[in-house]
Amino acid sequence: MYFVYILYINIYIVLGKMKKLVIGIGGVARSGKDTFAKLLKTELKSVGYSCESLALADPLKRDIDGFCWSNFGISAFTDKTEEKDVIRDLMVGFGNGKRKISEGKYFTRLAESRINSCYADVAIVTDIRFDEYEEDEVFWVKQKMNGVLTHVARFDFAVVEENEEGQMEGLNQRTFVEPANETERINDPKIRDAADFSFNWPTFEEDYERRCLPYVEKFVQWMIDRRRIEIK
Repeated sequence: MYFVYILYINIYIVLGKMKKLVIGIGGVARSGKDTFAKLLKTELKSVGYSCESLALADPLKRDIDGFCWSNFGISAFTDKTEEKDVIRDLMVGFGNGKRKISEGKYFTRLAESRINSCYADVAIVTDIRFDEYEEDEVFWVKQKMNGVLTHVARFDFAVVEENEEGQMEGLNQRTFVEPANETERINDPKIRDAADFSFNWPTFEEDYERRCLPYVEKFVQWMIDRRRIEIK
């Protein structure tokens, strides 16, 4: 009887892991990945799904946080753009070293362990950035975890100015947030091309979460239509 009970428990755990949905979010720095993840988490909860959000870079930040504090007076977990710019190259270099010795698997292995140990229905990974190795982050999300890869880009409308001929230029043109470094410049187009769902949203200066919400709702409806989730 005890053996049968243990067997049922193990089957329940395995099935639970198989049903867990992983959603990866790609995009350059400051494109709105964290905003998208935050709103997506709330929206999925509203239709009956528990969610866990995590970043592949979390272990990296923990590893070098003390070094950043002691040398720059900046936390590796800072949300301030100007502070991130100071330590970005350091973080990229450290991360690239770990990725190189593991062929891109170091951070995904850590994330996978965390995902498998959590009880959430959906795991949202907020920083899918690389597609360099054969089994890199794109492969991990889409193939190994059977998940959904999304890509977000943010743009501003160009400033409308009058040229020398008296004509107005810039109307309705979009200026997208540029990659923060050469690594992003190389990898972000690969992430975008591999994404199952991608979208562009404008910069909202005021009430931005409410105004971003329709983009998130459209993605949730897309997942429902493709039977990746269902309303409980």
